[in-house]
Amino acid sequence: MDDDRDGKLNLAEFSTYAYDGYKSYAEFEPNGARVGTKLEKFLELDMNRDNFLSEEELIPMIPYLKPGELSYARHYTSYLIHESDDNGDGNLSIDEMLNHEYTFYGTFFQDDEDDDDEFHDEL
Repeated sequence: MDDDRDGKLNLAEFSTYAYDGYKSYAEFEPNGARVGTKLEKFLELDMNRDNFLSEEELIPMIPYLKPGELSYARHYTSYLIHESDDNGDGNLSIDEMLNHEYTFYGTFFQDDEDDDDEFHDEL
């Protein structure tokens, strides 16, 4: 992410490499926190106000930049609820899940027309 190799991120580098990854996960967090703009997040992280983000200042971003399995599970669960919760109560009923079956199937199965699942004769 550090294009100029100075050991820290400026606003342009943060905007190009870090913010979108952060935003894609933060938007679906259960607490519904406001994500904010690139500049707002940059200024929030820039604790010493030097207009650069050091490694230490980027520590709160690690779960968003290098998410683990639990983060993926939370992200996709929030996504599924967001897409399928017709009455907006934050929970999914069996009817909502059945009414949005392709949202669930599409998360796990991809229609790959180039993938040939036919019998392959190896001999």
